[in-house]
Amino acid sequence: MSSAKKQILIIEPNASLKTFYTNAFLKLGMEPKVVHNGQEALKFLKGSIDGTLFLVVMDWHLPDVNGYLIAQKVRSEARYSGVDFLIGASGLQPDDTMLMQELDILHTLPKGASQQHIVEKVRAIQNDTGRLPRALKLRKELEIQLQNGNLQEATALLNEPELKKELHSNARNAHLLGEFEILRKKYEDATNLLRKHVDALDVLLDGGTVEAGAAGNPLKAVNTYAKALCHQGKFKEAEELFDKLYKQSPKNLAHIVSQADALIGQDKMDEARMKYAAVLAQDASNRDALMGMGKTAVVQGELDEAKKYFSQVDGGIESPSFASFFNNRAVALIHGEKVDEAIALYENALQFIKRDRYPVLFNLGMAYLRQKKADKAADIFQQVLDTCRVDFVAKKSVLQQFKQLGKEKFIKVYSEA
Repeated sequence: MSSAKKQILIIEPNASLKTFYTNAFLKLGMEPKVVHNGQEALKFLKGSIDGTLFLVVMDWHLPDVNGYLIAQKVRSEARYSGVDFLIGASGLQPDDTMLMQELDILHTLPKGASQQHIVEKVRAIQNDTGRLPRALKLRKELEIQLQNGNLQEATALLNEPELKKELHSNARNAHLLGEFEILRKKYEDATNLLRKHVDALDVLLDGGTVEAGAAGNPLKAVNTYAKALCHQGKFKEAEELFDKLYKQSPKNLAHIVSQADALIGQDKMDEARMKYAAVLAQDASNRDALMGMGKTAVVQGELDEAKKYFSQVDGGIESPSFASFFNNRAVALIHGEKVDEAIALYENALQFIKRDRYPVLFNLGMAYLRQKKADKAADIFQQVLDTCRVDFVAKKSVLQQFKQLGKEKFIKVYSEA
C-alpha cells in the first residue's frame, strides 16, 4: 500500500450536509475534498489527484449527474480500481441494486445517518481494506492488469497459488478467468468456461433466483462470455445476450455500448449509432460511446465525422483494441472477397492509428499483393520495416523475403508472379 495520503471525495449539493460530512471525516484525521455537484466531481476525477483516492461519498440520485453514472466512470478507470463507495441509498430500485452489484459497490448509508454512524462506517471500510487477504489484493491487481491488457503481468499473477485458489473457489470470479482467456485470444476456452452463467442469467430474467455459490452474480460472467462471442464473429448471438443484460440492468451503459459494438459486427451501422447516441444522451463524455461513433464513421468513410468524435475522447483513442477493430474488420472483408473495401478501410483507419500501425500496415500491403499491385505493397512493407519490432518481421515470411530481395527485385518478382 502506498504511503501517499488517502483522500475522500464528497459530492453533496446541500451546504449543511457538506459541513456535516466534513466534520465527520475530520474526526478520522482526514481532509476530504468536497464538491457541490456531479460535474465538479467529474472535473476533479479527470485531474491529477494529490494522494490516493480512497472513498467516494455521494447520493445515488444527484440533481445534475446521477451517482450511478459517476460510479460507472470511476469503475472504468484502472487507476481508481481500489476506490470504495459509500452511497446514500434512499429510494433505490431493483435495477439500482443490480447495478451496484455489478460495480462492486458494497457500502450504503441509510437516510438520516448520524455523524457517529458515518465515522464508524468509514473506519470499518478502512479496516477492511487494510486487512484484505493477500489473495484479494492479488485479485484487485489482476483486474487492473486485465483492464490494461497486460498479458504477461496477468499470467504472472495467475501463477500465484493463493490467487489461483481464490479464483477457482468462488463463482463470482469466473469473469476474470474468462477475461484472461480473451486476452490470450483463447475465445472458445472463454465461452466454455462461462457457459453455465448464461443459463443463470435466463433464470434471473424469468424472475427466478440463483444460488450465490452456484453462479455468483452472472451478469459479469455473461458480459465476458458475449465479448468472447464477438471475437469469434458470433455477433448476433452476442447482441442478444447484451440485450438480456440490458433488460436485467438497464442503468449500466456498458451493456448498451456492447450491444452497439455487436451491431457493428453485423453491419447494422444505423442501429449501432442509435445505441451509442442513447448512451451519449445520458453521458456526453462516455469514452466507449464516443469511440463507437467514431469507428462507425471511419467504416462508412465519414472521416470528418470520425475526427469530431475522436477529438472528444479523454486520454486519446490509441489502444491495441482500437487498431485490432479495424484490422479484424478488414480481414473479414478480404475473406469475403471484398479487397477494395478492405483497402479503403485500412487507409481510412491509418489516418487515426499512430501507435499500433505496423500490423495494420502489413495487412494493407498483403491486400495490395492480392490485387497484384506489387509496387504499392512494397511501399507499405518498407514502412512496416521502418516501424515494427524485429520479432514481428521474424513471423512474416513475406517481410523476410522483402528484406532479402530488396524493393526493386521484390516488385519485379511479384509483378511477374
